[in-house]
Amino acid sequence: MTELTPYPRAASQREEVAGAEEEADIRYSGWWRRAGALLIDTLVVAVIVGAAIGLAVAVSAVNDVAGGIAFVVAIILVIAAPIFYSIYWTGKKPGQTLGKKALGIHVRNVEQDRAIGYGSSAGRYFITVAFGIFYVPLLLDYLWPLWDKQHQAFHDKVASSIVVRV
Repeated sequence: MTELTPYPRAASQREEVAGAEEEADIRYSGWWRRAGALLIDTLVVAVIVGAAIGLAVAVSAVNDVAGGIAFVVAIILVIAAPIFYSIYWTGKKPGQTLGKKALGIHVRNVEQDRAIGYGSSAGRYFITVAFGIFYVPLLLDYLWPLWDKQHQAFHDKVASSIVVRV
């Protein structure tokens, strides 16, 4: 019976060095940048939603029927604005919401330097919403990048995404 030759040591060392160099090129976003971007994005969505509610209140003062319609539209906007904002801007190239753009970070695919796409962006968003139903998983999700090697939160791992500095 023939024995297989062991993998040459020099080749394995070259692969380790190449992998380390590739990893060194990636500048992961720190936790504070991510938290700041989330705060800015929350404020942007809050302004949009607040304006819609304010408009609904103003319209209802003038006309009850139009005001009722305006409140229904405002409620739909309260639900849809954060979903659309996050999924659209994160899934689109270069993977930046306004908050991420302001802080010089973007979301990209783990394996390739490309946008994650709308499907992964939706998965990333809705897993965070699911964690939000229970306080502890959401807290762990947001804190996980503090000690993760690639600074990934759980929602990043689910979507195969990383947040990197531009």
